[in-house]
Amino acid sequence: MRVIQTIFEEFEKVRISAKGITGNIIDIFVGDDGVTYYTVENEAWGDVDDPDAWNIGYAQFICTADQLLHLAEPDR
Repeated sequence: MRVIQTIFEEFEKVRISAKGITGNIIDIFVGDDGVTYYTVENEAWGDVDDPDAWNIGYAQFICTADQLLHLAEPDR
């Protein structure tokens, strides 16, 4: 198992400001391009009219750190 150092933590509540979505980080992974990606699950139930959304009940989005805002400082 590889440990990834990130500025966000799994299960942290964040905001995707450009989309107006608030949700929780449910997965963190490093892509083939070496960039850290965060899967954010919308906190509201239902499909989202967004081509980037994976609508499976609670819409999910793949984001980079620069697309996310902390809603609270994580416990460290």
